[in-house]
Amino acid sequence: MGRRLGSSRARGARGVASLALLGLAALRLAVGGPWLHALYAWLGVAVLAAYAIHDVARLAGLTPDDAVEACLHLYLDVANLALLALDCLVGAPE
Repeated sequence: MGRRLGSSRARGARGVASLALLGLAALRLAVGGPWLHALYAWLGVAVLAAYAIHDVARLAGLTPDDAVEACLHLYLDVANLALLALDCLVGAPE
């Protein structure tokens, strides 16, 4: 039997990380500045890279139905990671 994807521990960890990113976004809007923009982008890259690693590790041993959902999570992680990496390369808007 495959592992359950909707475990409360995984949802809790994603929720905490999402709230942390939301707090950084609010801080960025309140304070601004190019250094905070870079910090937000690099922390986002780090968090999304950890999500991608977690999702790849989770793919082992899943049923085909669960694997489809896990692959969708991995696809979204990679897409968001690419957007934040571009944000790191471009820099802060002027």
